[in-house]
Amino acid sequence: WKVQHRHDGQHRVAKVARDADAAQGLFTEADVLQAVAHPNLARYHSREPHDQTTVVFTAYVHGVDGADWALLADPPTPQQAQGLGEDLFGALGALHAAGWLHRDVKPANVLITEPAGPLTLIDLGLAARAGDRTGLTLGTAAFKDPALYAAGAWAPRDDLFAAWLTLWFLLTNTHAFGGPAVREATPDLDPAHLPDTLPAAARERLVAAVAQALDPDPTQRPADAQAAAAAWAAALAPPQPVQAPQPTQQGTLDLPPAKAIATVELPDDLAADTPIDRLALSVRAHN
Repeated sequence: WKVQHRHDGQHRVAKVARDADAAQGLFTEADVLQAVAHPNLARYHSREPHDQTTVVFTAYVHGVDGADWALLADPPTPQQAQGLGEDLFGALGALHAAGWLHRDVKPANVLITEPAGPLTLIDLGLAARAGDRTGLTLGTAAFKDPALYAAGAWAPRDDLFAAWLTLWFLLTNTHAFGGPAVREATPDLDPAHLPDTLPAAARERLVAAVAQALDPDPTQRPADAQAAAAAWAAALAPPQPVQAPQPTQQGTLDLPPAKAIATVELPDDLAADTPIDRLALSVRAHN
């Protein structure tokens, strides 16, 4: 529910637990948001008993969910696209550093303030500690890493895999695999699906970065959220300006000593018609 605080007039989100399972999810979300404060996570306010149930209050984020944004928003600029990745990987990095996993990263679980950010990661009711071996079937199948089932335990790589799928969806309104990924599958990434507001070179770099991040072999992917953010930023970074050549360092140059100029004696009555045989050979040699 969207509610308004009577004292400060600010809007909040009020999440009400309807049953025991929902209550556990709310308690988990409240615990995580209390422990991890980040600009790209909804800020926790409080949890309150109400009518034999529990209500958790978080900050209200004005924006649209990623699925609607991908369908309806104007194509982002390179700077805006870069910001989406920085925000999502930043939120995940903060969660992972605190030992938490989201476990349900997808377009519907990000809110984007128009026109193109900031992005806020929401709905942490399925969050769990890294290494958790329960609930492997939880989450959204279309955004789950096949490596999860092979490993038998949740890890940061599962959130990152879903994040790359989510970012590709935000920019293209398409799924990189067309549906749930299976083991050894490689994504179908077409640069033409990316918005033409991105330079052609950036589109090619982005395809290469996403392909590596979704590699069937997890060891070939960016190692953590920080590395993922760096790879995303590098793909969308503007070309570096060409540096003008720098002047060479000034110094001294050793030259051989100058040779003395020979002196010659000319006749006192030298004129234009003086016969050449009256000139000494040394004079003739100097023209």
